[in-house]
Amino acid sequence: MARFIIDRITSLTELQSLEVEWRDLERQLPRLPFFTFDWISTWWQHLHAARMGIRDRICASAFRSADGRLEGIAPMMLTERPGFGPLRLRQRQFFGADPNITEIRGVVTSSDSYGEILNELVDNLRSSQATWDFVHLTGVPREFLRNINLSGFGSASWVRELPNYYLTLLPDWNNFKRQLSRNIKESLRKCYNAPKRDGLILELEIVSEPHKVRAAVDEFLRLHYARAIREDTVSHPNVFSTELSRAFLFDICERFARRDSLRIFQLKLRNEVVATRIGFACQDALYLYFSGYEPALAKYSVMTRVIAEAIQSAIREGFRTVNLSTGNDLSKLRWSPQETIYDEALLISRSRRSAIAYNAYQLAYRGLRKSLSTYPFSLTCR
Repeated sequence: MARFIIDRITSLTELQSLEVEWRDLERQLPRLPFFTFDWISTWWQHLHAARMGIRDRICASAFRSADGRLEGIAPMMLTERPGFGPLRLRQRQFFGADPNITEIRGVVTSSDSYGEILNELVDNLRSSQATWDFVHLTGVPREFLRNINLSGFGSASWVRELPNYYLTLLPDWNNFKRQLSRNIKESLRKCYNAPKRDGLILELEIVSEPHKVRAAVDEFLRLHYARAIREDTVSHPNVFSTELSRAFLFDICERFARRDSLRIFQLKLRNEVVATRIGFACQDALYLYFSGYEPALAKYSVMTRVIAEAIQSAIREGFRTVNLSTGNDLSKLRWSPQETIYDEALLISRSRRSAIAYNAYQLAYRGLRKSLSTYPFSLTCR
């Protein structure tokens, strides 16, 4: 017998009507900005597709206990390619199908309810296979994999894992620093001492006030682009290369600032911003989002300095953790962080039509990736 009452949500108005309950639920959620009401509703307003070639329709669910209390949300949508006509390819997926902007997406609920809600969502997908061709079931914490029943579909497999790294903080910076590896300690000495030797005084400013957000995000975009076009180091995509993505970033930062949940860390030289990183405060955690810096100052390890300053600020504010975001690149691993793995399943409907449609989609997608392989950005299954 199902434990939850499931409300279907098919419009932005219905989604927004959950705001008060959703914000109450956020106190129990994983400490990630991507599961908040602000992120989900803002993403839809700016980044959902509504074109002839592709169209997104809200197809979400709210899970309630017997007494009506909101226990979780599955913020899903039906993506159709093309947007109209009888031969549409129909994909169910979570909000956040964008090139890297939404780093983790999935079911919005507490860890206590996660397994039950995810299984009910999978049961619903199993019984509604006539309405979709394939599903990307993303953001499943590794510890829940063995409890999820993926039988009854045309095919179902775990296809991708996404590592997320975080640091557990100590009450003061010196004690925290003592536990770090020799390599990162040397990097910290360099990023503080090298500028001094050359007569450069770097100062930190933390932007959190709503009226300062637009100017701070403008500086971020300038330095994020400067980092992306570098050809002499590890490639970093310009995630906010489109007008829509930039509009989303301005909006989401302003929303978080109004709730005192935004921290934009700016390293300044002679009052000019030379390195920056966006941070989101999520309960007792600080999530470090994207960054940018002035390439001419790369030799001073200015981004290491920004992270160090962000950690010290988090300790002063009483945060328990600093999340270094997703991806297993060296800039995160050198801090010896703890790891959470999120897995993704691919479900294909039982119908023959769906299998053929998905295979055709994959062939087209691989061709697109190959033709754009020299471009400085990455793709997702959008």
